[in-house]
Amino acid sequence: MPEAEIDAFSARFRAHSLDSLQKSKNSQAQFCDYKIGELRRVADQAKMKCPRILNFGSGIGGSLSGFRRSFKESELTCASFSKEYIACAQQEFPRAEDHLLVRESGIPMPDASFELAFSNCVFNQIPKEDHQNWFKELQRVVKPGGKLVVFEPNPRNPFSARTAGMHSSGANVRLIGPQEMKRTVLAAGWDGVKIDYHILLPAMLAKLRPLGRGLRWCGLGRQYMTVAERWV
Repeated sequence: MPEAEIDAFSARFRAHSLDSLQKSKNSQAQFCDYKIGELRRVADQAKMKCPRILNFGSGIGGSLSGFRRSFKESELTCASFSKEYIACAQQEFPRAEDHLLVRESGIPMPDASFELAFSNCVFNQIPKEDHQNWFKELQRVVKPGGKLVVFEPNPRNPFSARTAGMHSSGANVRLIGPQEMKRTVLAAGWDGVKIDYHILLPAMLAKLRPLGRGLRWCGLGRQYMTVAERWV
């Protein structure tokens, strides 16, 4: 994505993100926490005790509280497309996490810096022609043996499709099909790519979440999770 487009991306979604910050204090925070819990599960299955984590497209910090609960001993780096996002995250969630500004040249970190890379509903706002390059960049900064976890809205789900059409920023939300995502991640050089689907039940239905876990095979889940590995 050219630098001018990154700046436009940042400005375009600023109002939406600030609105999301208010929502993140209630229902949105629950969904963020759920996704960070899934990331914790992936890390535990890979026997990662204190992984160094990159949150790619960290925005205004809505996931920070979840990371602080689920990865207390880990070192978290938040990579954002906007200086405004970084300032907002540091103001609303002050603590010692590293914050990086992503530019056209890529993620300003050395090769093999992280065990885990995480992205939450970011790629649907990035032009599709740039996806493969960003996935290559994520692979560059993840260590061999490390993993990538990406959540995206599922276009097969009527609610997700309707929500995208009503996006409050009014701009450029392009939902990505699960198989298209899988092909792109594989083409970028990642290995062992797997997809599962998530119902994302609200807190009032928390007791039913175990049932939702049993439906990860169902292609109508509200969001889907892509998990990939870097073997070499």
